[in-house]
Parts: sequence; C-alpha cells; structure tokens
Amino acid sequence: MPLDHSTTARLTAAMVLILVLGAGVVLGVALDRKLESRVTAGEDLSRQTRRPGPDSRGRGFDPEGKPAHDRRPTMIVDQVGLSAEQNEKVDSIVQYYGSQMRDLHDEFDEAYMARFREIMSITREEIKAVLTPEQTVAYDSLTADWERRRQERRLDSVSGQGGSR
Repeated sequence: MPLDHSTTARLTAAMVLILVLGAGVVLGVALDRKLESRVTAGEDLSRQTRRPGPDSRGRGFDPEGKPAHDRRPTMIVDQVGLSAEQNEKVDSIVQYYGSQMRDLHDEFDEAYMARFREIMSITREEIKAVLTPEQTVAYDSLTADWERRRQERRLDSVSGQGGSR
C-alpha cells in the first residue's frame, strides 16, 4: 500500500531527526570522554611539583627545591581507599623511591646525552649532504628554530611557567 506524500515527508523528517539525535549523542559521548581525559591529566599535572636546575624537566620539585604541593600526584593505590595513616606511609614510600628514580634519571641523562647529541649531529650532516644548497639553508634555519623552541620549552618547564615537556 503506497503512502501519501505527507506521510512520506513525516517519516523522512522523523528518520532525519533520529539520525541527527543519534549522531549528537555519539559526538557528545566522544567529546565528553576526550574532555574528561584532559581534565584528569590536567589535575594530575597540576598536583605534580618541580625540581630545580636546568636538567630537571619538572621532575617533582619547585625551583626552591621544596614540594610545591602538599600532595603527590594521583596514583592507582589512591583508588583502594587508603586511611590517613596509610596515605602518609605511601607518601613517604613514593617520596623515597621518587628521589632514587630522579637520581637514576640524572645518571641516565649523563650517560646517554653526549652520545645522543653526537648521533643527531651526524644524522643532520648526512641529511644535509643530500640537499641542494638552497635546501641546506632552509634545513639549517628549520633545525635552528626547532632547537630554539625546544630550549624555550625547557626553560618554561624549569621556571614553572609551562607544562611538562
């Protein structure tokens, strides 16, 4: 049985509205999850503190070397319902081993940074050997700009003005 024009128009309009509503719900859920992950990451970052020195890269202490906040970053163990006493003990454990991890990271930096810089330099020189003189000038300019921005981010991180690296 064929439908008249007005019934077909109503059914089409209803279908379009249902599709738009469905798309809106899906988009809303996706956007909510994206924003929720950003807020959670932002809360975790806002609780972190900074360490002094040009090589610290925001590893746990403010520029004066003191904890910037009373509380450590949120950890999985926080989801098990710690008592105040347990929380204090966990904070102590995290602080102790956190300092060991920072020391280890500093040792790692010392051990590999010179070799890393050497490999980067050789890589760039070999790339430049493939380029035309005009491309070399552009490449040098781009790498210098990249290095400048990296240094600015590093200084911002150490001074507490920027986020983590």
